Amino acid sequence: YFKLENKDLFFYSTKSSSSHKGMHNLSGVFLKKNEPVMIQKKKYYTFSLIFPNKIRTYYTDINYEYATWISSLSQSLNPKNLFELYDIKEGIGKGKFGFVKRAIHKKTKEEYAIKIMPKDSMTLQDLELAQTEINIMKICQHPNIIKLYDIYESADFIYIIMEYCKGGDLFSYLEKRRFKLSEYRGAEIIHKLSMALYYIHSFNIVHRDLKPENILMTDTSEEADIRLVDFGLSKIIYPNEKMIEPYGTLSYVAPEVLLEEPYDQSADLWSLGVVTYLLLSGYLPFDDKNSEREIARKTIQEEPKYTEGMFMLVSKKGKEFVKGLLKKNPTERMTIEEVLTHDWFKKYGLVPKERFNDIEKEKGNQFILYTSNIINSI
Repeated sequence: YFKLENKDLFFYSTKSSSSHKGMHNLSGVFLKKNEPVMIQKKKYYTFSLIFPNKIRTYYTDINYEYATWISSLSQSLNPKNLFELYDIKEGIGKGKFGFVKRAIHKKTKEEYAIKIMPKDSMTLQDLELAQTEINIMKICQHPNIIKLYDIYESADFIYIIMEYCKGGDLFSYLEKRRFKLSEYRGAEIIHKLSMALYYIHSFNIVHRDLKPENILMTDTSEEADIRLVDFGLSKIIYPNEKMIEPYGTLSYVAPEVLLEEPYDQSADLWSLGVVTYLLLSGYLPFDDKNSEREIARKTIQEEPKYTEGMFMLVSKKGKEFVKGLLKKNPTERMTIEEVLTHDWFKKYGLVPKERFNDIEKEKGNQFILYTSNIINSI
């Protein structure tokens, strides 16, 4: 027998039991309505509660009870009405599990981005990934990672309220400039992206879908800042844990992922290399307009060309940086520490030279050193 009190779900042996056997707190839990099922020729109405690390499914053979539970849980999980607080405007993007719209807070008039995920089109695995995405966004408090403000949920939708970036994504930023950036501007963007990667890797978070479409520009100016977004495919792993899920976007995904070999954070560093190559040359290192299979083959078998487009004008240090990331063997690839201490960044003064001596002396304190100039507290 179950009893709901505010955000706590108590369970008892029977309805007449005086003491409960256990309790689930429903903070951060998603509700999913399921299709009715037949069990021993009897029809049951079911719903699931998606916890951060588990799923619990509940059954009742009475439709009225089912409707009452759905209504009560929806109110308990999210008593606030999103549409009373925000004016929802035009669509500004699309993600794996839903779409993103611009919104204006009715009281403050500030702009936000709201990611809207329809639960009826999401599997239980999708809902688990969405829960992981939210958990990761709660963890991440970095100036180059999109900021999470609030979460709303109804019986049918999940709403994620985020920072609004007016400049669109990095790919659009490049398109408007005909894929021609100065090497300094490319290094500046990649340095900020590398700091964001260092931050999430410090929490054992792997992004798994790093690409220009998942990097937003804060405004439309030439010097716009960047925000790393879309943690829908990301994962929090244990130290030394390997992953096997074939996630990522072709042209940016690492060879070991395509080969279905176990992989770790170094897969993000390959993707960082592809993004850097694109920024410096105006081309993707592994591409084919007619065949995805050919893109995969090139990624696994061929070496990138460093004489394409603007790459002919790139400095020696810039080429060394990209080559250090686009190593087929992940054990030969640069680590994120090697990325952030690379001479390419030193060349452009993106990290003051005096700080490198401190970094080399205090390896255990690298995370604070890399971020202390831009974060007040961690």
